[in-house]
Amino acid sequence: MLSIRLATVSLLLAAGCASSAPVATQTPATPAPPAWTADLGSQTLEDLIVRGLEANPSLREADASLEAMRATGDAAEASTGVSVMLEGDLNRGRINGTSFGFKGFPSRTLTRYSFGGSASYDLDLFGENDAVRAGASARIDAEGFRLEAARLTLAAEIASRAVDLAGARAEREMLQRILEGGTTTLNLVERSISAGASGEIDRTRVRSLIAQDEALLPGLLAREASARHALSMLTGAEAKQGEGPNLSLVDFASLTVTPVEATGEVLRARPDIKAAEAALKAADADRALRASALYPHIRIGARSVQTALNPEDLFGYSATGWSFGPSLTLPVFNRQGLHADVRRAEAEIDKADARLQAAVLRAFAEAADALSAIETAQDDVRRQERARDLAVETLRLERKTYELGAGQLPEVITAQRLAAFAEIAVIRAKTQRLRSYIRYFAATNSRLGAASSAAEQGQRAAD
Repeated sequence: MLSIRLATVSLLLAAGCASSAPVATQTPATPAPPAWTADLGSQTLEDLIVRGLEANPSLREADASLEAMRATGDAAEASTGVSVMLEGDLNRGRINGTSFGFKGFPSRTLTRYSFGGSASYDLDLFGENDAVRAGASARIDAEGFRLEAARLTLAAEIASRAVDLAGARAEREMLQRILEGGTTTLNLVERSISAGASGEIDRTRVRSLIAQDEALLPGLLAREASARHALSMLTGAEAKQGEGPNLSLVDFASLTVTPVEATGEVLRARPDIKAAEAALKAADADRALRASALYPHIRIGARSVQTALNPEDLFGYSATGWSFGPSLTLPVFNRQGLHADVRRAEAEIDKADARLQAAVLRAFAEAADALSAIETAQDDVRRQERARDLAVETLRLERKTYELGAGQLPEVITAQRLAAFAEIAVIRAKTQRLRSYIRYFAATNSRLGAASSAAEQGQRAAD
């Protein structure tokens, strides 16, 4: 049943490509950022991600959950081997002869010493121990992949917040330059009024524009502070006013390559899909465990005990007692309940399979959405850059016209503001483009070249 279900998932994922079973990985002592962070080109960002992977409280909780699951797996593995027990007993008691019908005999007080051990082993004729081991291993794998998924999500969130911080900072710096330019323009207008070349309306117009621009500054400062505080929280640090990483958009690589559509082989690297596959295997192992309870259990056991009333006689042959032989247990009157357990386990398999199918479909949808977002963002950057270039050219012509005495100062001021805000629009478009790439990295868990390489390999395999 499990092989059929996983084969179906492979068809969805690989679309004819070869697939491999998930392999659990140990959590490294010093976590490294995902490989795709190198495509963003910011060492500061990589350092932030490493700090977050080490100190984020939610991730530390996931680490502890994985460690607990490994301990549970070790306990399950130990329970399937040979069981060896040592026992010792020292008791003192009074024998009441009257209670046995012996009258006239004095009651005796005795001290009894005993020491021994026992060993037993389940022959596991119907796969109970194998199911226990398989289930424990699959659950450890699933928990490990969930941790990996949490690490990937955290890295993407840190990267997104870092881009938000860099974008807000770039917008704020541009707005401050606009305000400085407005102050310079106001001084020019003041001199022009003094010379009689301009009127009061020009001063009011410039002051109005400066006030409008100043009204935008608090929102940008709040965005910058919010992104900085979010980064502090994600990296396990206390959020403090004015403190945080100094990130700029120039710190990030200018990504212009549109990645190809992600293949099933690329999406198979997503840890949430690996976790869902491992959970399905764990559910199948649980069904095998429940089914084994319907059949006889045979254990081979041996026990040896030394018992004596005096310590010096404890290790003599006459104080030795032993037993050896098989024991068999077979459920008789509760088989209906055991069959119900099997049906419940089969229902859990169906649930795990549904979660796996949902994870696969979600992976394709998220990758497609991210790819569309990149294409849209690339187009938006091109359009905004073209609009900025035209605004800059308009400003140049207005200034030239004004210098020749044919233009008006308000037209120059308007062109100057339009060019500045066109630059802010470019900053926003580039920020959104970086966010779109981060979405793609998080959706595919791969670098930009990985998807195209996998697609080429898949095409060669098909040929």
